[in-house]
Amino acid sequence: MSQKKPRSPYYKIKASELDPTPTFQSRQTVNDVVKFNMQTIGRQFYYQRIVLITQHNNTSAPFLKDVFAKPINKSKCTAGEEKMTGLFILFDSYTVQILEGPEEMLNLYFQELAGLEPKVVRRSRIVLNYTNINQRFFRRIIWRIAEFPSNFYRCPEGVADKKFHQCQTLIERVYELSSKIREEELDDSAGFKSSYLSTDYKNFTPDITLLDAVLAMNELQSITDYSNVISQIPAFYGFSEQVWPIPDDLTPNNVFDWNEYDINLNFWQK
Repeated sequence: MSQKKPRSPYYKIKASELDPTPTFQSRQTVNDVVKFNMQTIGRQFYYQRIVLITQHNNTSAPFLKDVFAKPINKSKCTAGEEKMTGLFILFDSYTVQILEGPEEMLNLYFQELAGLEPKVVRRSRIVLNYTNINQRFFRRIIWRIAEFPSNFYRCPEGVADKKFHQCQTLIERVYELSSKIREEELDDSAGFKSSYLSTDYKNFTPDITLLDAVLAMNELQSITDYSNVISQIPAFYGFSEQVWPIPDDLTPNNVFDWNEYDINLNFWQK
């Protein structure tokens, strides 16, 4: 009976003059991951993915297409080789947007959207901001008019973080929906592609209960919040600007009359 050759321990490395550093000591930094993603997609700047949901005041789904088409054209998101792509799911009074493209281009789009709050956009929340993607879902901007599914979201009992579960559920449905529609778009053999969302995708379509729950989360950024972050540099105030002028009602009268040795060294004694 032949004996099995013992396995080499995982830490055993073959010595090499070309690579003297042991493999188990090499570590990937964030910069390594970012660089790899950029090389994969063939760019020197970020590709970004943002999932945005909005609510409007009694607005029909076909009208919402015109509402968001104007900021896209105005911000020149479709000019040149680089362009913003994504998916717009249009409900009556609600939208779900999956936006992909260069970071600078999405920033311009959000600056244009900020002018729609609160006149056109009643509420908005950025559910996902993925700042370094290495592939896109879509090759162009796709519009789909949809109806809310009849089944409503219910958070399971015993969930510790209800808000986290709601956001996670919404993102999972959006990603599944994006995968399904991407398959449709890549199928060149298919003929006419309807502008209405297929009823076969109702299990992946976010319902109004889930959208309202996420829109009510103040922890998430709105369109204006995001636009202010990328377009404004916050003012920095040093210690002197924050303290002076001295407020009369909060400063003891004799605080500046003490000498350098007037310190109470017996403060710890009763």
